[in-house]
Amino acid sequence: EVIEGGIHTAVAEEFIIVLDTRLFSTEQKVEMLIRQDYICAVDGKKLRMADAEAHHIIPHSKGGKTIVSNGVMVRAKYNKQMSNKLSIQECRDLNGITFAGDLTESGIV
Repeated sequence: EVIEGGIHTAVAEEFIIVLDTRLFSTEQKVEMLIRQDYICAVDGKKLRMADAEAHHIIPHSKGGKTIVSNGVMVRAKYNKQMSNKLSIQECRDLNGITFAGDLTESGIV
C-alpha cells in the first residue's frame, strides 16, 4: 500500500514494516562516495562518510528515483540547504564556491 511521499507499508506476519523509498541504502551511499573518490559534489573537498549525506540530483518529490545514478554524496549542511529546491550549482553559488574539479567527466553531475 502506498501512503504518501514514496513510503510503502508491508505486513509480515504480525509486524508492520515501513520502507521509505526516498532513502538511499548504506550500500548505495558507499558506492556513490567511492565513485566520487570521496569528494563532496558541492565543494570538491575530501568527504568522510560520517560527514556525508546522499542527495537526489532529480529530487524524489519531482519524480527522481532513489538509484545510484540519480544520487551524489555531499556534506550534510549542503544537503539541507538544497532540499528539493536548489540544484548543486545553485548551492555552490549560494555558498560562494567555485568548484575546480569536474565530476561531469564521471557522469556524476
